[in-house]
Amino acid sequence: MKRNQASLLPLIAASLIPALWSPPAHAESPSPKRYVCPPCPVDCHDVTYEKPGRCPKCNMTLVEQSSVRNVVIVVWDGVELLDFAGPAEVFAAATISGDAAFKVSTVSLTKQPITSQGFLKVTPDYSIEDCPQPDILIIPGGGTRPLTDNEPFMAWVKKMSNNTELILTVCTGAFVVAKAGLLDDLEATTWHGAVESLRRAAPNTKVHADRRFVDNGDIITSAGVSAGIDGALFALARVTGPDVAAKTARYMEYDYWPDAEGRSASHRLRRQITENPDSVIAMLESQIRAGILNCARVLCDPAYFPLHENPKFRDLFKRFQNDSEIELVTPDEPGEALVVSGRVTDESGNPIHRAQVYAFHTDLQGNYSSSGGNVGSMGDSLNPRLFGYLRTAEDGSYRIRTIHPGQYPGQGPPAHIHFYVTAQDYKKLETEMMFEGDSRLNGENRGSFLSAGFTICKPSPNSKGEKDCRCDFTLRKE
Repeated sequence: MKRNQASLLPLIAASLIPALWSPPAHAESPSPKRYVCPPCPVDCHDVTYEKPGRCPKCNMTLVEQSSVRNVVIVVWDGVELLDFAGPAEVFAAATISGDAAFKVSTVSLTKQPITSQGFLKVTPDYSIEDCPQPDILIIPGGGTRPLTDNEPFMAWVKKMSNNTELILTVCTGAFVVAKAGLLDDLEATTWHGAVESLRRAAPNTKVHADRRFVDNGDIITSAGVSAGIDGALFALARVTGPDVAAKTARYMEYDYWPDAEGRSASHRLRRQITENPDSVIAMLESQIRAGILNCARVLCDPAYFPLHENPKFRDLFKRFQNDSEIELVTPDEPGEALVVSGRVTDESGNPIHRAQVYAFHTDLQGNYSSSGGNVGSMGDSLNPRLFGYLRTAEDGSYRIRTIHPGQYPGQGPPAHIHFYVTAQDYKKLETEMMFEGDSRLNGENRGSFLSAGFTICKPSPNSKGEKDCRCDFTLRKE
């Protein structure tokens, strides 16, 4: 029996040795190298390759895919919620070949929970004492004084900046990198309400007021709140590729307009109006038809003022404007605020519902259009910039908010507003409204103006600091 056991020992040992000395089946082995196309304008970055070589789409030399980049977002008591949540969503959602491209984490002065917007509690992943080196550092906005007044934090920012791939600031986060001296001799932007403050805080920095973001290579500054998403998507395109950024934006249902200069939407619209106004007018018509846009609101939108002298734009409002109250000017239009109201009635005093009132007048300098023109017929042919169409309410009433027009340059009639009033089965009325107290209104011409059917109104101040005028119209049957 013992002999039999002894004879089995070599066999047992032989069977055990492989189990004891061979690597376990679950032991980690080095991940195979993967290769990607470096960022370029072609959509060829959302794919990985097992071998080096050239990209089959753009022919660039493939590079080894780096490990997942660390994105670290600074948070603190008072941080603006969307300032950090927007970029966090961008980088957390970004994938390459289905794999996460970034590890997103948060850092604060300490690991104690912070509060954003007065209600959202966030527990930071790291403090500045144990935070790993970020590849991408994001500094949102809000009240940044707890950061800029904290010497250890500012020292940490300077230290981290030496080895980051890039820094992205959102809103007033630009003040942090400015305080660290990282914006000297560079360009930047910030929240529109803080532009002048940043110019004072960073006198050696060119601060842009009309940019969604500004790219300086390793520092990207973005404007306020939602602009941080644009800045983050631009940064994502920079480090991965434009197709990865576009795919991420689609996932987020975000209307992303890649623009290397970080121009605002209004800047892009102005450019489109200059280069292809018909396309903008067609877009407006489709959205007005669908009820997405309101005619009265578009009419006083500064973005569309360059279109006001375009006949197609004006025809659009003639056809679709159904409001009984309109504004002809933006808040920035020079001049004294004026409100003109009245009623359209028939000869018996009955209100005329949905009568169309077309009003136009000069600006404060007495010009109808940017092309000049200071004669009524000439101004109309040049399509006055300050104009509007409306439809009277059931009681025949209408209201127009505008500015007191200026007198024609040189000599001419008193300042006035032109009105064309039309309604079905009624004769068209063409008339003008002038103003009591105008220096060009005198005893010699007053009678002729009144006999021509013009209205002379006496402006009176209201509680809002505007001047009120009354101008009623009577239409006669055909």
